[in-house]
Amino acid sequence: MRRAATLGETVTAGDSSAKVLFTIVDDSVVWADIAVYKQDISRVRVGAPVALKSDAGDVIAQSTVAFILPVIDEVSRTATARVILDNADRSLTPGQFVIADLSVGNAAEVLRVPQSAVQLVENRPSVFVPVDGGFAPRAVMVGTTAGGYVEIRSGLEEGDLFVSDGAFTLKAQLEKDAFGDGHGH
Repeated sequence: MRRAATLGETVTAGDSSAKVLFTIVDDSVVWADIAVYKQDISRVRVGAPVALKSDAGDVIAQSTVAFILPVIDEVSRTATARVILDNADRSLTPGQFVIADLSVGNAAEVLRVPQSAVQLVENRPSVFVPVDGGFAPRAVMVGTTAGGYVEIRSGLEEGDLFVSDGAFTLKAQLEKDAFGDGHGH
């Protein structure tokens, strides 16, 4: 990977103070160090499945967490979960940036909607649902947010119709109508 020796340079075998002449890399096995926020590290376990993705979202490798370093970085406030990957096909490059999807805890099915579908109406998270002659906001209890989606814990059932695109426009129209009613403006 790197050569620090020059042609004609004198070197002595066994000299512990000598500079490194060559750096040789075996990239048939690579490590992926995943930065994990300190509040999430307690949920990460050795053996947890990990999918590494490119910037475009394509899965480029899959493995499991090999170990978790027992130190939190003082600057980034993150810990490191390390994944060791077989790279015999040389599809991964040392230093390459990847996105890690790390599975934690027990998987459970949840109802989720796009983040854009949830709007604050009268200070309550709501989704717009079809009603006779239009749409009306329905208050929902939200849970975790991930990957552009929001978990819906109550207020909406599987199979219910809701507005996924354009909810902000409906909210704006609702507020405009409310502002014009009885305010004398």
